[in-house]
Amino acid sequence: MLRKLIIRTTVFLAGFGFIAGAVLFALAYFTVEIPDPNAYVNSQSTIIQYSNGTEIGRVGTQNRQIVPLAKIPLNVRHAVLAAEDRNFYSNRAFSITGILRAVVNNLKGGSLQGGSTITQQYAKTAFLTPSRTIQRKIKELVISIKLENQLSKDQILESYLNTIYFGRGSYGVMTASQQYFNRNVGQLTDAQAAVIASILRSPGLYDPAFKEGNEARLIARFEYVKNGMLEAGWLDKKSYDAMKLPAVAPRSTSGQLSGPKGHIIEAVQKELAKLGFTQDQLLVGGLVIKTTLEQKAQQSAVDAVNKYYPTKAPDNLHIGLVAIRPGTGEIVALYGGRDYLVRQLSDATQSIALAGSTFKPFAIIAALEQGIPLTSMWNGDSPQTFDDAGKPYVVSNYGNEGWGQIDLLFATQHSVNTVFVPLGIKVGPNAFVDVARRAGIPESVAMMPTPSVVLGVASPHVIDVANAYATFAAQGIKS
Repeated sequence: MLRKLIIRTTVFLAGFGFIAGAVLFALAYFTVEIPDPNAYVNSQSTIIQYSNGTEIGRVGTQNRQIVPLAKIPLNVRHAVLAAEDRNFYSNRAFSITGILRAVVNNLKGGSLQGGSTITQQYAKTAFLTPSRTIQRKIKELVISIKLENQLSKDQILESYLNTIYFGRGSYGVMTASQQYFNRNVGQLTDAQAAVIASILRSPGLYDPAFKEGNEARLIARFEYVKNGMLEAGWLDKKSYDAMKLPAVAPRSTSGQLSGPKGHIIEAVQKELAKLGFTQDQLLVGGLVIKTTLEQKAQQSAVDAVNKYYPTKAPDNLHIGLVAIRPGTGEIVALYGGRDYLVRQLSDATQSIALAGSTFKPFAIIAALEQGIPLTSMWNGDSPQTFDDAGKPYVVSNYGNEGWGQIDLLFATQHSVNTVFVPLGIKVGPNAFVDVARRAGIPESVAMMPTPSVVLGVASPHVIDVANAYATFAAQGIKS
């Protein structure tokens, strides 16, 4: 009798639990709404673009750029699928085994574990808090099912790739590509795509620049992704064998203004402020600002600095780069520093440094205007002493190298100081300064008309010298 009672009670409780669970699940299903995950990203923030319309960054929002799935190349999609959910297009919204494992672990007192599908990861990232509880897991399950019922697999994958966090303050594959490889997502190689997909699992554990030991984990994860792509037929054997772990860009601070692009965004904001735009207009005005910057040129500028930056550079080494289109004065590339959030002073437009030999061409122009030909002969011995308002001025060449009798063209080729100082004296320091001003060195850059001015003792900005040289390239037409 007791046994029958226990069985009936057990059946009743199981049935009641099932019905109650079904009712609660149904209630949750019909009451949990799916908000637009891109509502904040697509709000009225100001978008700053390259000349071709590609986005550089935004003012007033988090570091994320929305990219349609059609513009995310297959190698990136396949790499992410190989890393996170190889059966995404055939599986259901959730993983039964993953949920059971998570529940059992939670009941044992542990934190809720993963094992999620891409749909679950998207639901968790876009709509839920980071808390790891059974309640949150149930909401994740409900939202995942609703997503699968309301959206296609392609739509879910697109939203996932634009929402998921990749570390370094970057959300989505576009900003991740820029942070790790200084490339837009459409330019990633197979190997670079595999690295992005590998880091996605846990940026703090796989970003090689984050902490010691990460590189070894990244290499193992990279091989796992490679193998997955090969097994799924997304990578042929030849490409697989040629795929090596690529170099990852140096880590910068996170956020919209992090890295070199922060200097561009800040420069654009300053220009807009000069034109009368308020901060509120920039943050919520919905402006679209198309700059003269060319995407390929800017990318090449950053690549060049990263490639040739000294491995043991002193802390006070700063590099600025500006490329200007001759004839129009349009800035096509600007590098103000490695990370705006670390150093806000732009080494392209704000920092100053001794001009040095970059000023010597002004002496050449002054000489040509006075009829002094490039074939004229000069004494290139070193050292030599010249008169500076009645005082001796000793000049030496680099390494104190003496050249003997040389023409002006040879002296220019080898940057011979002991030729350019007397050349500046002959044409007249005032004439030299006049040429520099006409070329584009602004009045704000002090230049004393003395013999030493030809050796670049003045301190212009990088952009000043670039402007002056653009005048040379435009056949003397200052823009």
